[in-house]
Amino acid sequence: AVNMAISLAKGYQQRTLLIDFNFLNPQLHEIFDAPLGPGLADAMENRILKVHPTPEKDLFIMTAGNSGDINPGIEHTLILRHIFNTLKEEFEFIVIDMTSILPINEFPVHFINEIDGLISVIDVTKTKKTDFLKVFNHLDEKRFMGYVFNKVSG
Repeated sequence: AVNMAISLAKGYQQRTLLIDFNFLNPQLHEIFDAPLGPGLADAMENRILKVHPTPEKDLFIMTAGNSGDINPGIEHTLILRHIFNTLKEEFEFIVIDMTSILPINEFPVHFINEIDGLISVIDVTKTKKTDFLKVFNHLDEKRFMGYVFNKVSG
């Protein structure tokens, strides 16, 4: 996600936002030496939208924020839609770094259809085809853009 966001910001010279939607293991604040919050969780709870500039021209981040006990559920769908729509007015590209979609019962899968496109990272040592196909039961096919295969032996 970081490499994609940097590539978009540099390649297109357009305002690009990278959002950390990984409340279980947030890392973007560490990568960019930014405060953990306020971030996405704070925007969901308190409607505070805060983005941080990065040293890279045209690249901004929204950290995970002070997620505490927040467990994104279906009740957050409208809030996230509003957040993303507001951010789309300010940024040409928005890249969201999310937690693993699998296992599907631990991921708030209804959020997938709130984004414009999904690139799925597949760990070939762990991901079973049947598990991956479960994702497509919840996904609008037009939103799926491709795969990145990790841990492929060659």
